Amino acid sequence: MQAAAFQSVTTRTAGFVSIPQENLTNASSILSLLLMFIGGSPVGTAGGIKTVTIAVLIISAYATIRNKEETEIFDRIISKQAINKSVAVVCMSFFIMFISTVLLAAVTDASALDIAYETVSATATVGLSRNLTSGLNMWGKLIIICTMYLGRVGPISLAIAFQTKKESRNIIKNPVEEISVG
Repeated sequence: MQAAAFQSVTTRTAGFVSIPQENLTNASSILSLLLMFIGGSPVGTAGGIKTVTIAVLIISAYATIRNKEETEIFDRIISKQAINKSVAVVCMSFFIMFISTVLLAAVTDASALDIAYETVSATATVGLSRNLTSGLNMWGKLIIICTMYLGRVGPISLAIAFQTKKESRNIIKNPVEEISVG
């Protein structure tokens, strides 16, 4: 029981190993992937997309399902900007993990679960491994290094850094188009 509780906390923050990660079942490894992806709470040093980001997305999805105009929690409205930023953080993080996973799969012949575990851990800056990192070739290690760097800088900070065009606010609004989603 204590080992399970410790494992759930370590996947979201520090990456201390009490159980060899390669000995986890597939189900436990996939749950660990989710916990690493979500990460810790904001303002701390934990990686991942952050607990508040995923909470905003879940609350926003719930409001959409209930056909609400506004996303509310605790008698407060969550701004559209916060929702949009949450979507952007998740999309950018997922994109970084996906590209890293594809690149790592191209340079190694490890199992898909081991590769995904490495890239999610690197993106979320957790530091856990299923014993794949030490066996990677130079290209694999370079991919993991770049992934850790991108994960530490943060997806939104990275997007803002590469934004070159300063956009001004339009006083003319484009028409709204209702599209079919989902």
